[in-house]
Amino acid sequence: MTTFRPFDEQGNMIRSGRTGCGKQGVVSAGRAEAAQIGRDILARGGNAIDAAVAVAFAMGVCEPNASGIGGGGFMLIRDGKTGKCVFLDFRENAPMAATPAMYTPKASGSNYDKDLSNVYGGKAVGVPGDVAGLLYALEQYGTMTPEQVISPAAALVGVLSDQPQALSYLTINRDNDELIRGAYWQTVPLTAENFPDSLRLMNAFSALVVDGFDVSSLSPAQQETLIAWLKQGRLVLLGGGGKGVIGSSFFADHYG
Repeated sequence: MTTFRPFDEQGNMIRSGRTGCGKQGVVSAGRAEAAQIGRDILARGGNAIDAAVAVAFAMGVCEPNASGIGGGGFMLIRDGKTGKCVFLDFRENAPMAATPAMYTPKASGSNYDKDLSNVYGGKAVGVPGDVAGLLYALEQYGTMTPEQVISPAAALVGVLSDQPQALSYLTINRDNDELIRGAYWQTVPLTAENFPDSLRLMNAFSALVVDGFDVSSLSPAQQETLIAWLKQGRLVLLGGGGKGVIGSSFFADHYG
């Protein structure tokens, strides 16, 4: 399979070669990093449902305003062997206590409440079905575990790095911890000023990449937070960008 990316490593839009093909599968998504996750799932032996569910969770991270666990969706599945088609509807539902009388039409035949309470506020909120629907599809028609298809999306949530630009197109093969260039990670610059001083905040990051950062510049509270985070066995990458690691013994003493 080939992969098309809309931007190069310098962030410039790619205006040529907008093609992608595959003999056994094609993944298309609104964001390249989500499509890459689906492609990787197929390359690891997953089927189309595994890839689709992985992409859906990734899109929830990439575009939470338009897609994600707070909403719902549809899925149309066709079994390539039998030709059987299945349609899953996991769009949002009205709350159990909702009634037709809770809205007063703005005018006869109007879809809007006179106070727009079906557009704004608590009465406009539906019960999300996204997670339930995706996991149902995975359980019934997929081959992988929820952890296997969700963990790539979790890696997009945040990478704390002192070389964010250099890591823009870096990914990891989690089967053997091999570094692969080609997939975008959302990175947060690592500095002593913005480093978390509580484990709750630190847990927002799925990985830490250190290449030239001096851990001794962190405050005692920040160092304690880092130690607690490391003891959870989190993903840490040291070096790789040519600057070397300052205070690498700190990680050796406290990791995992």
